[in-house]
Amino acid sequence: MSINIQKQTGLTGNQLKILAMTAMTCDHVGLQLFPQAVWLRWIGRLALPIYAYMIAEGCRHTRNRKRYLLRLVSMAALCQAVYFFAMGLLYQCILVTFSLSVAFIWLAELSENGR
Repeated sequence: MSINIQKQTGLTGNQLKILAMTAMTCDHVGLQLFPQAVWLRWIGRLALPIYAYMIAEGCRHTRNRKRYLLRLVSMAALCQAVYFFAMGLLYQCILVTFSLSVAFIWLAELSENGR
């Protein structure tokens, strides 16, 4: 009896999330505390593509896309409301963009399948 063990290369999903969270923290620290340290903002620019990739992977692998979209929309609404009341601005939260992305992916798959 032979056991085949595949060695996994690359980063796991959790490692990618931690990397993105660290990059985003660098970006926010650079914006709020050290605006002259542009290199912190450069590091922070890694966060968006990593998070977008993880959202697309989550959309692809979820068992219940409706619940996945509902969780994203709920978090987007909550974060947007907090941001509005804290800052008085109506800039769009990135979770709104991610929610719309999941909705469009879902619609594209439904139209492709003829539903």
